Amino acid sequence: SVIYSAGRLHRISPVPASRVVDATGCGDTYLAAYLHRRLKSGDLGRAGRFASAAATLTLGRFGSFHATERDVEDVARANTIRARV
Repeated sequence: SVIYSAGRLHRISPVPASRVVDATGCGDTYLAAYLHRRLKSGDLGRAGRFASAAATLTLGRFGSFHATERDVEDVARANTIRARV
């Protein structure tokens, strides 16, 4: 995704999905997760990575979002570690 703020574009890398089941609701999940993390931390990059991880978890199953904040953090952290290697 791309987040625009204060005249800057922040590019957020996608979190690769281990499986793709249903994309319904991924955008809603991304937005809700982004707003949650942005209000909590104020950091655009962290909020975007958290939101990307949440959307990826939604993509992997049917139905609404069913994960904890910790689940999302674990997925985001694992993706960040993989991206650095």
